[in-house]
Amino acid sequence: MRVVKDRTAKNVSQSEIGTISFDPRKKLIAVGAFEEPVFIYRYPYMKLFKKIIHREKIPLTEEEELTVDDKSIVEIKGAKFRKGKVLSPINVLFSQTSPHLIVAYTNGDILIYNIQTWKKETELFLPESITSVQLAKKGKFLFLITSWEITIINTLNWKITKTKKLEEIQIQNAILTEDFKTIFIISDKKRVRSFNFETLEEENVFKGHKSGINMIRLSPDEKILATCGNDGKISLFNAENGEFVGHLLGHADEVHAIDFSSNCKFLVSSSEDETLRLWDVVTFKCVKIIQNVPNAFTMKIYGDLLVLGTVSGDIFTFRIY
Repeated sequence: MRVVKDRTAKNVSQSEIGTISFDPRKKLIAVGAFEEPVFIYRYPYMKLFKKIIHREKIPLTEEEELTVDDKSIVEIKGAKFRKGKVLSPINVLFSQTSPHLIVAYTNGDILIYNIQTWKKETELFLPESITSVQLAKKGKFLFLITSWEITIINTLNWKITKTKKLEEIQIQNAILTEDFKTIFIISDKKRVRSFNFETLEEENVFKGHKSGINMIRLSPDEKILATCGNDGKISLFNAENGEFVGHLLGHADEVHAIDFSSNCKFLVSSSEDETLRLWDVVTFKCVKIIQNVPNAFTMKIYGDLLVLGTVSGDIFTFRIY
C-alpha cells in the first residue's frame, strides 16, 4: 500500500485546525479552528469557496445604551443581543445521506446548512459544551456528546429523539458503534473504558499509554480499537473483549491523530516529529514514512483519500493506493 502527496492549501487558518470533513462527492473540504470561521474549500483546486461565521450572543443589560447604527446588536425572537467573539467549532461533518453540513460549536450550538443553497436550515442548542460529535447508522442519526450527557438527533427531521445522562462517567472524547451497542470513552486521559450503551454498565478497560491519550479510532469493521498518546505510542486492542493486541512504535514525539484505511489493514498517524507514517496493523511494522509533514490534530480517510489539518493551519490531502 502506498501514500502519495496529493494537494495542499497553505495558511488556511491562523491557528491549528481542529476539525476537518470531506463531502461525499469529494468536491468540498470543510475545516474549523479556534475562534475562526468555518472555511469551505473546493477540491481538487483547494480554493476558498465560503466562510461560515457564528458569533457568541451576549444578552444586553438594561443599563446599556443602544444607538440606531450599532452593528454589534442582533435581534432574535424579539430579544436583543450583542455579538461577541467568533465561536470555535468542535466538529464539522458533511452528511452521507443528505446535502447538509453539520457544524457543532463548543458552547452547545448546532447549525445545519443545506450545501446546495448554503442556507441555514436548522439551529439547535444544548445547555453544555460539546466534546464529541458523530454520525451513525449510515448517517441516519447524529450523536452529540457533552461532559455528562449524550443527545441523539434524527437527521431526517433534525429532532432530538433521545438523551442519556452520564452522571458518573465524565467524557473527554467518545466513539459509538454503528449498532448503538457500545460506547468507548476517554475518561481519565490514560485509559479508555467501554460501556454497554443501553445499560451504561462497564464492559472493558483499555490501557496502553503512560501519559495522555489524544485520539481514539475504531477500524471500519469495528474489530480493532486504536489509541494514540503523548508517549509517542499507538496502541491496538481487540474492541470486543479489551485484549491488548500490540504497539506501533517509531514516532519520536507525541502522536495526535490516527485513522484506519478502508480495508482495515493499515493505519496512518501524524506526530509532532513532523512525520506521517503508514502502519501495517497485522505485522505492527511501519511501511511508509513521509517527512516534513506538520503535526495534525485531525485527520480522516475517505476511501482512497486522506485529508488532514495541521497545527500550522494548512490542509494536506494524500492519495492512498
